[in-house]
Amino acid sequence: SFITEYRNGKKLLFLGVEFVRDTQRMVANELTLGCEGGWVVYDKEVTKKERKFFDTHHLEVISSSLEEFGSHF
Repeated sequence: SFITEYRNGKKLLFLGVEFVRDTQRMVANELTLGCEGGWVVYDKEVTKKERKFFDTHHLEVISSSLEEFGSHF
């Protein structure tokens, strides 16, 4: 219950997570409950199912590899 309350209103950053399989989307669905969206660093072609998931959960796709993304910090 602590985590459920803690994540309310927060935004998430997904690094190195692929959302092609239903299993990954189901886990991410549980993580995003109560959150206000977030970002996905993704360097692959986004599929129709992934786009629907990202839009539903208000996740903005940052088209970048992890190496490129990390070099900005």
